[in-house]
Amino acid sequence: MSALGPFPVRFLGSCVVGAGMGGLLPALVNVGVLAADGDPQWSGFWCFLFAEGMAVACLGASETRNYYKYYLFQSFSVGF
Repeated sequence: MSALGPFPVRFLGSCVVGAGMGGLLPALVNVGVLAADGDPQWSGFWCFLFAEGMAVACLGASETRNYYKYYLFQSFSVGF
């Protein structure tokens, strides 16, 4: 969370909600795989792949936004 220092305060709430969703969505995928009579070991694998895919997609989407770039480069100019 220390990387969020240069961002505005209202942005921090979104990051906390996002972290919660990062735990909830793979858990729902796990329940879905197990409900479909899936193997528990493969369930963990698919949940991991889903979580990693979402992390890469969200990081890629945020890095293209001017909002993200502005606050990211502002932290380097301040000296953090």
